[in-house]
Amino acid sequence: MRFRSWGRRGPAPLFPPLYGPPPGATPSGPVFACRPMSFDLALCEASFPRIREMDDTDLAQAITKRHQEITPTPVEQTAVLGLISKIKAAIEKISAAPDLLPSV
Repeated sequence: MRFRSWGRRGPAPLFPPLYGPPPGATPSGPVFACRPMSFDLALCEASFPRIREMDDTDLAQAITKRHQEITPTPVEQTAVLGLISKIKAAIEKISAAPDLLPSV
């Protein structure tokens, strides 16, 4: 048969058959007669039992305590803002007069 090389390596046939692909050229992958049913938790609730609610007051207290520990005090915040303003002023001074720095 002339069109045996369909789906194989090699040169493509000059004239493909008019009646469709040859009998060995099936699409890869599984063929389903119908789509599988989607997962529904309500249908299989017995397989996935609910867990009881946990008391998370200890966790909430620990998170609140840690938040208070790492939050900067107002004094620290003003010190950081002062440093930021000094750095901004130095950068503006450098950008306004680049002749003062020979390495830049």
